[in-house]
Amino acid sequence: MNYQSAKQKALSTIILHRKWLNLLAIVGMLLIVQPALTQAAGVDSIQSGLGEAAGTAGLKTSQGSLPAMAGLLINSALSVLGIVLLGYLLYGGFRWMTAGGDSAQVDKAKATLRNAVIGLVIIVASYAIADFVLGELLKATSGGTTSGAIPATTP
Repeated sequence: MNYQSAKQKALSTIILHRKWLNLLAIVGMLLIVQPALTQAAGVDSIQSGLGEAAGTAGLKTSQGSLPAMAGLLINSALSVLGIVLLGYLLYGGFRWMTAGGDSAQVDKAKATLRNAVIGLVIIVASYAIADFVLGELLKATSGGTTSGAIPATTP
């Protein structure tokens, strides 16, 4: 197997993995959106049945406050973005390791890694902004003093 055929095989493998990563991202987004779609469809009887089953099992069944639910949603979305970020970091590192001395491929890998780090900064900034805004909204509506509106753990 010569260098060109090995390079073609590696590129086709990367393209295949990229397609699977895209499919996984789409399925993940659908799983995140599915509860909202189910609730919008008016499936209250199923939810009440699940609530009864959870109560029987000794699980917490309260819905929680709106800020807590918003914080949970934001935490979930940022967790998914963190997983996608990890995938891009691994992909960029893989591209760099398989560049084989080709400076164009190394530059593309560096660009992927740079964009992933920029994405990390955006994710952290969005968390900080969301925490600040929700904290201020909670303070304004409840009249109390709160710090950190986004809960660190699930309610």
